[in-house]
Amino acid sequence: MILAIDVGNTNIVLGMIENGEIQNVVRIHTDLRETGTEYALKLRQVADFYHIDLMGLEGAIISSVVPPVTESLRLAVESLIGKKPLIVAPGMKTGMNVRIDDPSTMAGDLVVGSVAAIACYGAPLIVIDMGTATTMVVIDSYRGGAIIPGIKLSYGALSSGTSLLPDIAILPPKKVIATNTVDSMRSGAVYGTAAMLDGMIDRMEKEIGYPCTVVATGGSKDNLVSMQDGMYDLATVQSDVMTYAYNGTNSFADSGKIDGFRVLCALYPETVQIVTTDPTLKTVEDLRGKRVCVGDVGSGTYFNAVDVFAAYDMTIDDVSPVYQSFGDSTESLKDGKIDAAFLCAGAPTPSVTELAASKTVYMIGFDDAHMEKLLASCPWYAKLVLPAGTYAGFDEDCATVTVKATLVCRADLDDDTAYTIVKTIMESKDDIAALHEKGNSIDLTFATEGIAVPFAAGAAKYFAENGITVETAG
Repeated sequence: MILAIDVGNTNIVLGMIENGEIQNVVRIHTDLRETGTEYALKLRQVADFYHIDLMGLEGAIISSVVPPVTESLRLAVESLIGKKPLIVAPGMKTGMNVRIDDPSTMAGDLVVGSVAAIACYGAPLIVIDMGTATTMVVIDSYRGGAIIPGIKLSYGALSSGTSLLPDIAILPPKKVIATNTVDSMRSGAVYGTAAMLDGMIDRMEKEIGYPCTVVATGGSKDNLVSMQDGMYDLATVQSDVMTYAYNGTNSFADSGKIDGFRVLCALYPETVQIVTTDPTLKTVEDLRGKRVCVGDVGSGTYFNAVDVFAAYDMTIDDVSPVYQSFGDSTESLKDGKIDAAFLCAGAPTPSVTELAASKTVYMIGFDDAHMEKLLASCPWYAKLVLPAGTYAGFDEDCATVTVKATLVCRADLDDDTAYTIVKTIMESKDDIAALHEKGNSIDLTFATEGIAVPFAAGAAKYFAENGITVETAG
């Protein structure tokens, strides 16, 4: 078994390769500030979860476009497996003829992606990778290609570099010829990008003189989409997001429902937190016109914000939305670039804890009437009181809601395996809690209540043995 690590600008993807099959794929955030020791701890957690003996691995390989992280991961891997990892670098023999001016400048992700594309689809190919940057490469041998700012990066620059254009969510436009500023930007983002890609493909094929197979990939695919595509057997998802997927609503309204998965069990609560450093912001209604981070575009946090605003008869357009990750949003709060931020994570959340060390943190909670309105319209939420003392200087209880981090599996996972997974988790609570405090949340009632998606039959069998009936698909 070989540990494979792909370091991108936004995410690091980890996977195990055994007998030509990719297993146990996990994504973690790329962080230039983390040391080799910190990455080693994360790798150890992943290995322990999947019961992988790191010292028994044959080796490891790292492909990276972030040099500072490459070295940290190299140190981490070497300390864990006792072997030097192979680093994808200029001069590595891949069997692919590289025909660019200076092969030493070819990034590792392009090398491994191109070799994999040839193996999977054959040449000639045009491979489009839509991540932080959009890359287009022509492969019969490796000819070269084009690097284009990614759609999110482009529109972030557009809003920050102009006085009147807002930061927008890249959502499906209503039509090409839009009649307001936001829809015009969405039309440009989606249809403009599509037209650009079509034009680039035409020009590349004209230049090389023959048609190519076009392969498009994403920088970060949703866990459920990847499971539907056969990449994963198991995944953790928020209970609200899996409900959207199963019903084909919200972030899945245009792409269509995903129902090829089943629930194994809920694991722990993820708390909706509306964080601010401004003591004058006390209610959700106070956020009108304010700079509010609502998570990454299309993320679970984004739709948490949509749901919360709806309970107050508001929309995203009633605030000045900013689209950032957890870590970036708390940095923006610290620097005074935003007024408040939505987070959805287990509390205490490390990034908020770090913020509270330098700023006084306040939480915006729910009054009873709006709480009941939210729960009535969105039953996948549950009430929670975030207690005083959760963060330094946080001296009042805060009424909020949670969703559940939920373990799901492919719908065709065999019943015995599903049963064994659930039984092992439920009956190993103390062992899990000794490794991570979230293990204290593992509980038969929590694992099964408020779940609006069918359970796997094997999971249902275990819960039935413990006096709990859950819904299955058949």
